[in-house]
Amino acid sequence: MSATQVPSLELFDLPSDFPSDEAHLAGPGTESRIASLIREFKADVAYALQRLAEDVRQNRKDLVPEEELATLPPRARAILDRYAVVDTLALFDRDRTRSTFIGLLTIAFFAMLVLELFAHILPEFFFQVGQWPPLIIWLYPVLWLGAWGRWYHTHRAQYQNKYQDYRALAEGLRVQFFWSLLGLPDRVEEYYLRKQRGELAWIRRALRIWRKRDAKNIPDPELTDQMLTAQKDLVRRLWVRAQLQYFAEVAGPREKRRSDRCKRWGAILFWTSFELAVILAGCEVWHLVQAPPDRQWRLPPEESVLIFSISTLLAGAAIAVAYGEKMAFSEHARHYRAMSILFFDTDRKLTTGPLTPAETDELRKLGKEALQENGDWLLLHRDRPLEVIVP
Repeated sequence: MSATQVPSLELFDLPSDFPSDEAHLAGPGTESRIASLIREFKADVAYALQRLAEDVRQNRKDLVPEEELATLPPRARAILDRYAVVDTLALFDRDRTRSTFIGLLTIAFFAMLVLELFAHILPEFFFQVGQWPPLIIWLYPVLWLGAWGRWYHTHRAQYQNKYQDYRALAEGLRVQFFWSLLGLPDRVEEYYLRKQRGELAWIRRALRIWRKRDAKNIPDPELTDQMLTAQKDLVRRLWVRAQLQYFAEVAGPREKRRSDRCKRWGAILFWTSFELAVILAGCEVWHLVQAPPDRQWRLPPEESVLIFSISTLLAGAAIAVAYGEKMAFSEHARHYRAMSILFFDTDRKLTTGPLTPAETDELRKLGKEALQENGDWLLLHRDRPLEVIVP
């Protein structure tokens, strides 16, 4: 297959029935849910091949440059094509999940803004309570209903779960691809997500079925020592060093900046609101001292503005912190740092020249640990479901 072509749909075919060797471990209804997941996966693959073909080609080139494709064994090319499509779907659903969450946070902020405007600004500066313009308060429940509607659509479409599942499947295919280049007989599904049962079993099942089908239908040439040396160099450049660079220089620093930015803005907004609260308290003390004995209590307009500002800043601080927590930026930074150390240690143990048994063991160990880390990543995000943020 040339670099400009997209894979065929048959390459992703999966039966819908639950594997008999795991059926006794599944909970009630799991079989039907897995069958539904596989049907949706097939539909998503067809969509990617038709509508996201350029992204598929780009993701394939991101893992293996065009000039290297011709050197790949047939079975490795099949795994690479699956990876490119699944990775494209993961990125597609990641973007939809992220945009939905940002939208929910934005709606929550404006809902609180409407409430504070109605309570403290409109009666003081524009309209008296009881006049029809303050019916703007109806925007408050309308905004929340809109948020729930958007959440419900995203929940029904399973954007977040698809993103996580496809990301996990793509990472399993990545390890399987590089192990295949080295001629390793190890089976990715035997080391991947073993602690997770239920619906996530479909990921292991897909990896197992595709591996067996490829072994039966796609013959690979016997690897000579010269071929293994060349494949080792390829694996080192495109997997070990590429992932080391990604985690150490791109993903890790990026997630650290995002985490710091959320924390910084949360702190700035909170302490600004605190300072305004101190000013408000000072105004109250001054008015209490200066007020005549028969004064009728009513908030001065400037205090209404202060209260509105304090509430708005607190809502902004809460949203900034909630966004950072839900996106798990801090956890990602720690995870990527651990991954960079893992790939650095492996690269340090590899040498130029023929592939040695010790290096084979190191690359096998690297794959297993990468699978473990990816499984931990999946569980981290399963514990952070997409929800409507209620201040």
